[in-house]
Amino acid sequence: MMGLRASIIRILSAARPTLKRFWVPVILTVALTVTGIIILDRGFYGYGGSEPAWRARLIRVSYALIPAILTSWCAILFLEREERHAVQWADTQLAANLVALLAAVLVAALTYGLLPNLTLVPVSRHVAICLFLGLMFFVIPHFRKQGSLDMYLVKLFSHGVVSGLFSGVMFLGISAIMATVSALFSLNIRSIAYQRLWLIIAGVVAPFLFMAGIPKGTVNEDPEDYPKVLKNLVLFVVTPLLAAYTAILYVYFAKILITRQWPVGLVSHLVLWYALVSTALLYFVWPLGRDNKWAQVFSSYFPKVASPLLLMMFASVGIRVRYYGITENRYYVIVLGLWVLGSMVYLMAAKSRRNLILPASLAIVVLLSVLGPWSSFQISMRSQNQRLEGLLQKYGMLSGEKIEPATQPVDPSDKREMAQILFYFDRNHELSDARFVPPDFNMGEFPKVFGFDYTEIDLASPAYYVRYEAENQALDVGGYQYLFDCTRPRYDSSPVTSLNKGNIVAKYDRDRRVVTVTLDDKVEWEESFSEYVNRLEPVYNESQRTAAFKPEDLVLTVNTPHLSIKVVITEMWGQIGRIKAGEITLEQVQFYLLIGPKT
Repeated sequence: MMGLRASIIRILSAARPTLKRFWVPVILTVALTVTGIIILDRGFYGYGGSEPAWRARLIRVSYALIPAILTSWCAILFLEREERHAVQWADTQLAANLVALLAAVLVAALTYGLLPNLTLVPVSRHVAICLFLGLMFFVIPHFRKQGSLDMYLVKLFSHGVVSGLFSGVMFLGISAIMATVSALFSLNIRSIAYQRLWLIIAGVVAPFLFMAGIPKGTVNEDPEDYPKVLKNLVLFVVTPLLAAYTAILYVYFAKILITRQWPVGLVSHLVLWYALVSTALLYFVWPLGRDNKWAQVFSSYFPKVASPLLLMMFASVGIRVRYYGITENRYYVIVLGLWVLGSMVYLMAAKSRRNLILPASLAIVVLLSVLGPWSSFQISMRSQNQRLEGLLQKYGMLSGEKIEPATQPVDPSDKREMAQILFYFDRNHELSDARFVPPDFNMGEFPKVFGFDYTEIDLASPAYYVRYEAENQALDVGGYQYLFDCTRPRYDSSPVTSLNKGNIVAKYDRDRRVVTVTLDDKVEWEESFSEYVNRLEPVYNESQRTAAFKPEDLVLTVNTPHLSIKVVITEMWGQIGRIKAGEITLEQVQFYLLIGPKT
């Protein structure tokens, strides 16, 4: 407890030097937080139509600020390497931050341009760039420098935990004060205020505290500097758990060899993440190897033990590739698996281990996986096109570079595979990237082009999300006698909300999405919202993979033999294509129901 208190005191006392050393990253974190608050506020109040263009641009700006912050850190750490004399330190700080500002602006502009929308390709590329910069953050201070990367990571991790704990306590404390003041003085502080507070603490306070603990230059490998709590956690909790996990995987490996049923599906991800986490853990174990026998045994034998398990992973993903081709996810599993295997071979073969090689090589692999003709996107598209070509040739459906409708029966599984390939291009890339399909092809033309109906594929992911949230509005209640408020049915304990006035009863079944109006115990009118919205034409936003409705479409007026009824939908969301292609599946509907005598 005293150690935690001393760490917090050191963090607070380091505020001024931190601001001098990292004022550009601080400004960028503030800018990121401000954009996040603006996006949150506008999203909270909602929109009736499609997302405004300015908000979409602001989201792209917030994404671009993340690599800008990482770039500014890397630039400052790089220029600190070149410092020669302590008397020049103040000038070096200013120069480093100015260079960091220029580099951050350039990277932000580049990543903003590479992120025209939030679909798979640009987002994956953006994540890879951020991972590359994050890894370079560790590599730069130690490139051609004496020092311990292991203890550098230990110090950063320990300080990051303290910074996160400090920020969490601050958030909980301020939130408790706000809640108390709101309750005692009836201020009615809304939930969005707590969300803004969280963004400020997570986006400004926590990064600032973390920056206060970034070592200047390299650190020495001194086991005495290893935090005792972290040491006990690594030696007595984490490494034994990983050893048990390794034993479980080997038992499963033995089962495979006995039954000769090769693994598929989840096992490749389980092995890959196990190997990646264990490789990262080695940096926390190596400094303890001098004084602890268990740490020495774990770090020495882990590369030998992990390598055979990686072969099981490759067998699993190889089966998937054989039948379904390469996709981005399988590409990443293969590439990262090869990197881990190469790292294990290096650790077993190297006489003098250089720990900088692992993060530096991983950074290069991550960047190359999203750039160039060897990228995950290009390789995956080529693989899926080859898969489509093979299926078309199997049934004689290719005439040069053009698809001919099937003239012979096509196996249902092959129909599903063709649909899956086209769905892959539609969801992750563009339909125009699929070979052989006509120009301007869309999924509605599938039966005409292929000669058979589109076969629903076994994918749970929706192609689009559908939403609607009405803006503040004035309702015309002329001619109506009663208003039934069904804008809060999700808070009811029963799945059916029932409201009555005199001899009129309005019921809404949330499970079936059906509203029913009865008069004198007889059904006067009934409507299924699911059937109603599927008769409408939503407005699609291709870049965001969302769809919205026109406000006028969500006002329904009906005259029954005895009543005049108006339904005004205020909020609605769901998914398109979750169960059946092109079909809207509603998750929630909120509405006003106006009822009066027929005029």
